[in-house]
Amino acid sequence: MKRNLLFKIFVAFLAFVMVFTTVYWVFAAGIDEAEMTASAIMLLDQDTGTVLYEKNPDAKIAPASTTKIMTALVALDHLQLTDEITVGAEVSVSGSLMGLKPGQTVTVETLLYGM
Repeated sequence: MKRNLLFKIFVAFLAFVMVFTTVYWVFAAGIDEAEMTASAIMLLDQDTGTVLYEKNPDAKIAPASTTKIMTALVALDHLQLTDEITVGAEVSVSGSLMGLKPGQTVTVETLLYGM
């Protein structure tokens, strides 16, 4: 249980660091487009959903490791680190360094470390 809590704290800290070191902050003082190096930007009013600023809004941008963090958080909310998962036949092995094979049984902890 303590290990699970420590892992959740670690994942939350990692998410915090990733968000606040990769987000480009835009302040009300104005937007200097010459200083922006991001290929795409969208600024929304959180309360109304109104688009305040956009640059290349239809660009397809890879979510990078954000999906890994969200996957880990959802898994930790619904599973225990010691729960065992059987790898399904639909799992693709391309791009995986874990070498998982259909029918293999691994713990949630092993899968999280494999991300």
